[in-house]
Amino acid sequence: MIIYTYNGEGSSAVGCQYMKFSLNVALQDFNYDVRFISAQQIRDNKTLFEPNVKMLVIGAGTSFSQAKQKLGTIGEQAIKDFVYHQGGKYCGFCMGSYGAFHDIDFYGLVHKTNKGLGFFNMTAKGSLPITLPFDGTAKSAEIIEPIHLKNGEKFPALYWGGNGMEEKQILAIGGEPLTKIKLSSGQEKIMSARINVGSNGGSAYV
Repeated sequence: MIIYTYNGEGSSAVGCQYMKFSLNVALQDFNYDVRFISAQQIRDNKTLFEPNVKMLVIGAGTSFSQAKQKLGTIGEQAIKDFVYHQGGKYCGFCMGSYGAFHDIDFYGLVHKTNKGLGFFNMTAKGSLPITLPFDGTAKSAEIIEPIHLKNGEKFPALYWGGNGMEEKQILAIGGEPLTKIKLSSGQEKIMSARINVGSNGGSAYV
């Protein structure tokens, strides 16, 4: 079974290598073959539709707008078809998480709103006031402890400009909150969630 992780325009070269390594380590007991996929391969509209492809992962990067521009209308539709009609899974980390939403409102160094892929019909807003405003350097990164909503377990995770979600909004669109974090202000933000997509078993995770 194949999992593709995006390695193309807009993504981080170092981040792509770490993503592939991490997926291989996490899935080593499950017989998954983790491979890179480029924007061109997605635009070709063939690779994602091999019968043994289970998931597309989009990880860290500079801007989902760059990835979306390179994917073009054909590439964007290929991803949507993979999830909506093929029953594929979309998993977005960092930049890829923003890209799973209908709208993107990233503030900090860059102030702009762009449309994402629309699996979550709401706006992804970031970065959160957990550390310094995102500037692309390590000083705007922070180790956080999200809480698993089913078993209450806390675990370390790297936060570096990602988006946070409101639980009510996730529930309102039929999504399932998975983890949350408590901010110093007392607010709680959902940090990961899943949602069913289409009628063929597709789903999106952020």
